[in-house]
Amino acid sequence: MGVLGEATSLDIYLGHRGRAEIEMFSKGKMSHSSAPWLGINAVSKMLPVLSDIEKLTETMPDDKVLGASTQVITHISCQPGWGSTLPDICKVIIDRRYIPTESSASALAQIQEIIDQHMKADPDTNITAGIRTMRHTSYTGIVKDEFMDKPAYYVPPENTYVVKTVEALKEIGQNPAFGKWNFGTDGAYTAHDLNIPTIGYSCCEEIYAHRPTDRVNIDFMIKCAAGSCAIAAAVAK
Repeated sequence: MGVLGEATSLDIYLGHRGRAEIEMFSKGKMSHSSAPWLGINAVSKMLPVLSDIEKLTETMPDDKVLGASTQVITHISCQPGWGSTLPDICKVIIDRRYIPTESSASALAQIQEIIDQHMKADPDTNITAGIRTMRHTSYTGIVKDEFMDKPAYYVPPENTYVVKTVEALKEIGQNPAFGKWNFGTDGAYTAHDLNIPTIGYSCCEEIYAHRPTDRVNIDFMIKCAAGSCAIAAAVAK
């Protein structure tokens, strides 16, 4: 069993949606900005595509436990990115959260369909999309490229370890509710890939997580220390 220390406000969290970073590149033709007719503005070609992608949020599916799928444009940049030059490259990154009935592949396919429609209508539009990769280097020097994709996971409340956890916390006077994270955690690996039942239990509050106002309630911290000991003792039996 795995217990994650990500924010749960002393409740027991059972999972979260998946997360994929979708990277898009628009390729145009550089020219001096005083003569834009000599080039193809990669940013201008990207804009109508993004407008249609934004409309997808109106039809995102919903999961009764983990919540609705979402997508957010988190990055836009262009090259060369200086004055008096028409950009020939535009890069966009989309943070796509998906529920268990979806996948990163199906999320990417939705965006690719929109891109294909625009490229068919405008021969000057040249846009590619894919799951973003990031290069990692280990302390031993091993280098590996990994897809920025964490699958959704969910551990049912009737799971034996979840039942033991609830009983252990109730024995010390706590009454945790079940919940889920809005953000992603390492449970995507431990629960989904390694098949280790993984829950969350923490004194931190998700409303403050990943923000400059992050804080911790001292009373929660003391209770969490006792709760963590109780969970460990119960699971070890």
